[in-house]
Amino acid sequence: PMVYTSLIQPIADAWLTSSGNGNSVHAFWDGRRARPLTESIPLSPQIRLSMVVGLLIGKIFGETRKADSTSNGMEVREVWGPNQGWMAFPSPLLPVTASDKNSMPAILKSISIAIVEAGRTASSAPLMPYMRLKVIGREVTTSVGLDLPDRDNTDASNLIEHWVRTGGLPPGAPEMPNFPFAVDSLDVLTPTGRREALSKEIDLVRNEYKDLWQKLEAADWRDIPRIYELKGDIDQAINAIHDYVVGISLESSTSRISD
Repeated sequence: PMVYTSLIQPIADAWLTSSGNGNSVHAFWDGRRARPLTESIPLSPQIRLSMVVGLLIGKIFGETRKADSTSNGMEVREVWGPNQGWMAFPSPLLPVTASDKNSMPAILKSISIAIVEAGRTASSAPLMPYMRLKVIGREVTTSVGLDLPDRDNTDASNLIEHWVRTGGLPPGAPEMPNFPFAVDSLDVLTPTGRREALSKEIDLVRNEYKDLWQKLEAADWRDIPRIYELKGDIDQAINAIHDYVVGISLESSTSRISD
């Protein structure tokens, strides 16, 4: 759709008019989605899953963050890449319900805004944060058979494998939060210890979401946040990450890349 100016420009104009004010943003998006969230995100299921994996791994490795707000008070979310540094997702993100405390639904559905902005500016820059999520996630999804290795010629990261085997991160990478994954008894100075620590961290994430799903299943439907619409993707992503991590070979080898 980026090549169809007659389609993109009116949407871009409406968004530019609305995006500077929180109330206007909600008015812009109100009533515009008639499909379930997973069907309204303009991505194939495989790429969407890779981006969900990317968001989960990015949080664990400190490669996603909530940055300082803009001058108009709008929240900014960013992802880090080895060549680009910190890259901002659309700001503001498309709104979700007041009960949504997790930014994942807003980030994923705001790719529509990134596509519009890429078309308006004739630049791929607005899409680069999403490309980074996909690169991070494809390390997992292509390895466990949930995506094709040669899909759209996008390389996969080896962030996880490289850290497990060597303890190293890409040059300039942000420091990993909560190191060593709140598992103090594990020796993260060895590949075996790092693999076990990361596996246990994934289990902690799994349990956090399991508790959230159970709580939401008992909630009034009017109070259920948008994150629940991603339950299938998130559960599949967590299982895939866990399977990938525990399957990493610890035999010495030369890393392909360091991101």
